Amino acid sequence: MSRTKLLATTFVAGALMLSVVGCSSDDENSAVDNAAATCDAYAAFVGAVAEAQTSLDASSTLEEIGATRAEVAGAHDALATSATAVSQDRFDALSAAWAEYDQAVTNLDPNLTVPEAAQQLRGNVASIVSAQNALGSSLGC
Repeated sequence: MSRTKLLATTFVAGALMLSVVGCSSDDENSAVDNAAATCDAYAAFVGAVAEAQTSLDASSTLEEIGATRAEVAGAHDALATSATAVSQDRFDALSAAWAEYDQAVTNLDPNLTVPEAAQQLRGNVASIVSAQNALGSSLGC
């Protein structure tokens, strides 16, 4: 195996491990971990595709072409898994922001004036907008 193929394979294996670690965490850092894993998986995919481009020449055997295809397929699968995890994290953040807003509205003091109630809820709405924008961005919306 060429040095480039070995490097691409190492990237794919590392990306797979990082995506599993990033997806297994339930704490607040999991979204950051999953985004980092997706970036790593993306880099591995770019490397595997670059290797495929350089390995396609007149001296390539069908075996080598098949092996390169397998490397690209593995990198693609790792990227797809990581990207899905990032979107799920963004959706979970949006759901949490919505739940906080819903609870804040439910718990509003009935003696508040409308401007006072609006003031109390502005931060909750801002959180929803932020989470909504992050989800839209991660989905390419």
